[in-house]
Amino acid sequence: MYAAKGVRLELDVPEAAEIPEAAARIADIALDNAQKFVPEGGTVTVTLLDGVLRVADDGPGLSEEERSEALGRFWRSGAHANVPGSGLGLAIAAELARACGAGLRLLPAVPHGLVVELRLDQAHPDPLDATDRAGTGQAGTDRAGTDRAGTDRA
Repeated sequence: MYAAKGVRLELDVPEAAEIPEAAARIADIALDNAQKFVPEGGTVTVTLLDGVLRVADDGPGLSEEERSEALGRFWRSGAHANVPGSGLGLAIAAELARACGAGLRLLPAVPHGLVVELRLDQAHPDPLDATDRAGTGQAGTDRAGTDRAGTDRA
């Protein structure tokens, strides 16, 4: 699918890596979104390192405000209204992350694009996550189902 569209897919995942089925589904959702929005000649990179799965692309990305809303059901960017979809993919990804005790965040890629980051081991959350809940624009949920603004999204 990526080669036919002229988009490069790069994988940096250990060969013997094992991840929960929910994490594989979340990666599938992120990859499906990336193929919709990354233009010809673009790149999508999948990495798994130290319990963090990241799907990063160099597409148009989302604004800070859009990232804070994008995990909601039926949310669609006004800029992408002409792209097929239901607006449920990232909401499903957020629910799957909660179900497997992981944290899901949407981050900006530099210089442009989107990073979908899944932290598989949230038993010892990064102390910086508390800052994220204070409204840095890094949308996501923690294992308690709280979005980064501290609002219960369940």
